[in-house]
Order: sequence, then C-alpha cells, then structure tokens
Amino acid sequence: MVSESSIEMIRSWLNQCEKDHLPCLQSAAWIHKHSKAPTRLLDVRLVKENWVRLIDTPGQAKEYVALSYCWDKEPPILVTTTETYRRMLAGVSCRLLSRSVQDAITVVKKLGIRYLWVDALCIKQNDREDWNFEAQNMGLIYANAYLTIAATSAKCGSEGFLSARSCNELTTGFRASPRATDQGTVHWRSYPDIVCDYDKDVEDSSLLSRGWVKQERLFSRRTVDFCRKRTYLQCRSSACCEGVKLEIERFNGYEFVLSLHLLSMLQEEIW
Repeated sequence: MVSESSIEMIRSWLNQCEKDHLPCLQSAAWIHKHSKAPTRLLDVRLVKENWVRLIDTPGQAKEYVALSYCWDKEPPILVTTTETYRRMLAGVSCRLLSRSVQDAITVVKKLGIRYLWVDALCIKQNDREDWNFEAQNMGLIYANAYLTIAATSAKCGSEGFLSARSCNELTTGFRASPRATDQGTVHWRSYPDIVCDYDKDVEDSSLLSRGWVKQERLFSRRTVDFCRKRTYLQCRSSACCEGVKLEIERFNGYEFVLSLHLLSMLQEEIW
C-alpha cells in the first residue's frame, strides 16, 4: 500500500511542475492544442468498491494517467479482447487484473484522478486492426497523459510495485524542543548514494530494458518511478527523489523539440 505521505509528495511535485516548470508548460500548451483522449480508458471511480470498467471516449478530452509496466510471460487473467469487450464495459473486479494494474489503480484513485490507460485493457488484444491503430497512437497516448506511472520495481505484472521498501538509512526521532517527546522521524541518507541508487533502481531496471518503454518515457510529460527503495519523479524540467533534487540527465532542449516534432508527424498522419 502506498502511504499518504508519498501521495502528498507526488501531488505537491505535480502542482509545482504545472506552475513553475517552463519546458513542461510549453509542452502542456502544445498538448492542450492537440489534446485527445485515447479510444478507451479505465474508469476507476465506481460506486462498487474495487471494481473498474472500460469506457469509450469518442474524441473527448479527459485527464488520465498512463501505466508503463512489464507484462508477465503468461497473459494476465483478464485482458480486453473481442470476446471480453462487453464484459469490460459492464465492469470487472480488480482481483482479475494483474498486481501492477491493481497498484496503479490504487495510486490513481488516491491522486484523485478518475481515468487510467493500460495497454492490456484499453486495446483489443486479438483484434489486429484495433491493435495497429492504437500502436500508431502510442506516442500521443503517453504525451497526452497527465502523468505516467512506471512500475519500475516489478519485473513482471504479477509482482506489483507497491511492496514494502528496503532502504539502508539512518533513522532518528524528531522533536521541536529538548523537553518535547518525539514528534516524527527523520531519515538520513547521503546524496551520492541516492544518485547511485537512481542508476540501479531506474536506469538498470528490467522495465527500462524494454525498447517500447524508452518510447513511452520519451513522450511522457511526467513520470513517477516506483522503486524498491524510494520513489523518483521526473519531468521535462527536473528530477527529484522524495524532495531531493537530482542532477541527472533528463530531457535536453533537442530531445524536447524532437519529441514535439515526432508527435506532430504522428498527429498529421493519424488525423
């Protein structure tokens, strides 16, 4: 389970990104002009607890989160096909979905966002025409997403990414005055270790060894990497780790312009 403090940290970072990050604002302006929801989205805000349903979004503009994750070697219990399509529209229990998808639903709901895009559920997996059309839109799907959740710690969908953390750090109690009782906890971690962990946790992860994930990250405006030790947040302007700004290579100006150019070509070709 994701903690409320982690959700608040992500929400605060998203707000700061929307207000203060110029490259992100420039990207948002372009995306707003060409904004279009994917063909289908998962509605995670149902009255029936722990149920979701697939919805069609004919040309509508909706705020949604996209999931970047590794599939299992064997197909999940439930994916959207021509046979399961009507069932998905009616609604299904989250227990039938892979663990990573369930974890993503948990995060999206806590962030107060209604819609989630997952390839296995928003594309008819046995319909070649539908799959080819959605594959052509993939860059736009991730670019238009308000946020991309990366299940970076999970080597497959059945693992999930909200497992208990394992982090070597010094922990001490906190109090405002010598006579006060402990009022919180301070976690001490050296900055060089955090940067090194980023390389191991994110850059060398199983998720980033997949070619299509590189594309997803290139087009995504913002990405939250859920790793075993900590959570990393990246956008076109900066990267940070739970409040600590990281001096790591991210989008430079050339990549930013290139991504918009590629999206423009996709938009002209598809629409």
